[in-house]
Amino acid sequence: TTRSVACSATWNSWNQDWSEAVFSTYAGTMWVDLGKPREAYGPLKLAWDAASDQPRRRVYSTGQLAKVAVLNRDIEQAATLGLEAAVSTSRQESKRSLQVIRDLDRQLKPHAKQPKVREFRERARLLLAG
Repeated sequence: TTRSVACSATWNSWNQDWSEAVFSTYAGTMWVDLGKPREAYGPLKLAWDAASDQPRRRVYSTGQLAKVAVLNRDIEQAATLGLEAAVSTSRQESKRSLQVIRDLDRQLKPHAKQPKVREFRERARLLLAG
């Protein structure tokens, strides 16, 4: 029918940007927000792998993987991923990427005595001040 063709056209125009990587980002972020790092890791790793040529998506998925590490209480890994996100962010101008760094800085602040966290927070401070 005409109505089903119209619905199909609307669906196709709406979902054309929803690749597996984009869907995985949303799914992984949902699991992070629910505090479920084990469930979040797979979709976020898929999103991270798929974003190698998309700097903002790479920063975002790296930041989400850092949050997974925080949830797993692996603070050194979280800081290492945060540092990777900060280095990537310094090569671009993106408010969203800066927000990822800001969020990670806030999450890692309680662990500021750890050397890797100090290194990340110093890099974040310089980046956010710039």
